[in-house]
Amino acid sequence: MKKKLAVMFALFALLFFSGQADVSARKFITVVPSSEITFSGIGKYATIEEVKRIYGEPETLSRRDDGLIYFVYGNSWRFLCKPVNGQYYVYQMEVTKNNGITTPSGIHVGSTTDEVYAAYGDYNDASSNGSYNWNLSSVQPGQPDDRSLFITVKDNKVVNMVILYSY
Repeated sequence: MKKKLAVMFALFALLFFSGQADVSARKFITVVPSSEITFSGIGKYATIEEVKRIYGEPETLSRRDDGLIYFVYGNSWRFLCKPVNGQYYVYQMEVTKNNGITTPSGIHVGSTTDEVYAAYGDYNDASSNGSYNWNLSSVQPGQPDDRSLFITVKDNKVVNMVILYSY
């Protein structure tokens, strides 16, 4: 009888906690169309040449020890590019100031919490420092991330936006 109860308890715990894990996974990611995970015309498979054609020569351009190329426009628009089959593609972008860079929904550094909520729904995570985070992906939870957009809001304003692409 004890063995039967132990097995039933284990099955109950497995079902209960596996359901909880699924809910938690959904809490931390909001799925959006992949077209939404771009900044001002720069998206997945954009090359360094395309970025330069749109925004001109960066202030800083350097090759890191890990093979990635890092470049910066001003003090608020940064890129990492990764080599894929001999071509360098944008791998990561970060915006830290209101410099005109937006998502297709018009969200930019300086947008309000209400504007982000209207564009993407409720935030996914609240930090202990009082900031709110939107974690947006182009794929369902449990699948490898293809494109991800992270937006941080503090004091009712977007303070940082980061896009990551998988290759």
